[in-house]
Order: sequence, then structure tokens, then C-alpha cells
Amino acid sequence: MTIMDIVSALYVPVAVAAAVACGVTARRWRSRHPDTRGLALAARAELPGFGGPFSSVRWEAQRAVGRGRAVDDPRTAYVVRLTAAERLHGLTFHWSSGLVFLGLAFILPVAIGDLLHADEAGRAYVRMFVLLLLLALLTIGPFHIRRTLRNARRALEVNADRALAFAAVVKQEEARARAAYEEAERAATVAEAAQRTAHTPGTGAHEKG
Repeated sequence: MTIMDIVSALYVPVAVAAAVACGVTARRWRSRHPDTRGLALAARAELPGFGGPFSSVRWEAQRAVGRGRAVDDPRTAYVVRLTAAERLHGLTFHWSSGLVFLGLAFILPVAIGDLLHADEAGRAYVRMFVLLLLLALLTIGPFHIRRTLRNARRALEVNADRALAFAAVVKQEEARARAAYEEAERAATVAEAAQRTAHTPGTGAHEKG
């Protein structure tokens, strides 16, 4: 029995076992970590207000989150908090992870084999390559995820004060803008009422002695 025969025989069991491992990991993750979906949705709604993904402030925030460091600018610190919240949710394993892994394990060899017009021996090599690639992702992925999570949480912590200060300033500005708008609305309503009164027969300039 050749190595290719062994790979072909073990391919399906290993792929299924890897998919089950992803599902178990997803369940353990969800039971040990709070749901961050609400924070992530709020972050995704606010982030476009600071420019595109490659704008200077968002780019700096992404670097700060990746390295888990503090920034001096309160506005950037606020974007760091939003970016970290979005990244923390993005690293959350879902139940679909196992299915995605299983799907890739079966779809990629077929797709690559068809693309290369490979024969059966060539497809065996493709299956071995895909299997090694996916197993490497399963082996290296958790270490990368833990490091990214640690840095994102640290970025949230060390930028909290500056981010809260910026949020307070934004709320004050929004309150002032809202008050100015409401005052303008009241002034417009009073002016409109006065105009209607002035043009009503028997009142104002039209009143007869």
C-alpha cells in the first residue's frame, strides 16, 4: 500500500473528525464567552463614520488592536474600541465552522483536480495537499486566535479611558446639536403661527376699528 492509498483511505475519516472537532470547539467557545454580537453590530454601524477600512484613523486602530497597545489620540482610541469589539466577535467560532471545514475538505480537492485536469493519482496528491493545509490551519489557528484575542482585549482595556472621554465629548456635541435643532424648530413654529395670525381676517394688520 502506497502513501497515496493511505491518504485516500484516511481522507474522509480525518475530514469528518476535524469537522466534529470544530463543532465541539464552537460549543465550548459559546459556553465560555459572552455573546458579543450586539457590540459588533454597534461597532459596524459606527465605524463607517470614521472613513473606509484603509483610512488613516481606522488603519492606525487596526494596528493598535493587532498589537494590543494604547494610542494617544482620544478619537483613535474610540475607533480602537470599536475595531476590537468587531474583531472579538469575528473570532467567535459558530456552529457552521465544522460544516464549512467539512465542505472545504471535499470541495477543494474536486475543484482543484478539475482545474488542473488531474488524473486519479493527481487527485490523490491534491487531497493530500488539502488535508495537510486544513490540518495545519486547525493546528496553528488556535494559537493565532488566542494571541489575537489577548491583544484585542488588551487594546480594549488600555484605550478605555481615552475612548470614554471621546464618547462623552461626542454626546455633548450631539446634545448641543439636538438642542439647537429643537430651538430652530420652535422658532420656525412660532414664526409660522405669527404669520398665520397676521393674515387671518379680523386680527393683526387686517383688524378693523
